[in-house]
Amino acid sequence: MSRHEYVGALEAMLARPHDSASLAEYLASNSRLPGPRGNLELAAAFADAMGSCAVQSVWHHVLVEWVAIPADAAPTNDPREFLPFCALLALGATFRAADGATRSEIAALLRETASDPRWRTREAVTMGMQRIGEADRLALRTLIESWLGDATLLEQRAIVAALAHPPILGDRPTVLFSLDVSRSFIDGICSLTPDARHTEEFRVLSKGLEYAVSVFAAAAPVEGFALLRELASIDDRDVRRIVRSNLGKSRLSRPHPTQVAEMLRLVGG
Repeated sequence: MSRHEYVGALEAMLARPHDSASLAEYLASNSRLPGPRGNLELAAAFADAMGSCAVQSVWHHVLVEWVAIPADAAPTNDPREFLPFCALLALGATFRAADGATRSEIAALLRETASDPRWRTREAVTMGMQRIGEADRLALRTLIESWLGDATLLEQRAIVAALAHPPILGDRPTVLFSLDVSRSFIDGICSLTPDARHTEEFRVLSKGLEYAVSVFAAAAPVEGFALLRELASIDDRDVRRIVRSNLGKSRLSRPHPTQVAEMLRLVGG
């Protein structure tokens, strides 16, 4: 089925707010899990349908319950993991229309779940945040600012991955904010101990930064290359790897070959 066709089927189910069991069964049975790729079209359609649902507030507690399904009950690649995945996207889609208390609850759920042991569930946090940003750039920046003072490595990864989303980067304040956040996170890397740099959490954050900075730099080349030049001067093996990886992305190397070649020389690329 197409995303549009899924939306039609889901809207009919959402009109029956007391039958969450049938909706859960439909999502799980059509999740394409186990498998290498979940049914992203269905998840997106669910978020679309929930975002436009006239009774979305009635469904909010169901979404919260699905997010709370733990990893031991719905491990990675299990069809039931698709329920928190879909719920996190839907919470992002309903954020703008929610009242203040509900927004605060959604923000807290996203932050808590950013450190979930399941990679697919963590990715849903990123996608839910992107839904917020697509509807309201300022709301996403405000949410992220509330995390910044003490964000864990996995929370930092969720932030940079959420921001590295071209549909929200046509907004210059968001691009400059993204570059500032990247600088802050990379500065933090320099203070990490060797043991901290050998953790899975650090690997995940590093992989995110290895592409995200190039997305921001492509949207604001003057400021982006200034940041990359600044980072290239840091005598840190991991930081230099992050810079080299971003410079190797075609989104930078094709339109700015001279600048990229010059900076690769600085980092030994």
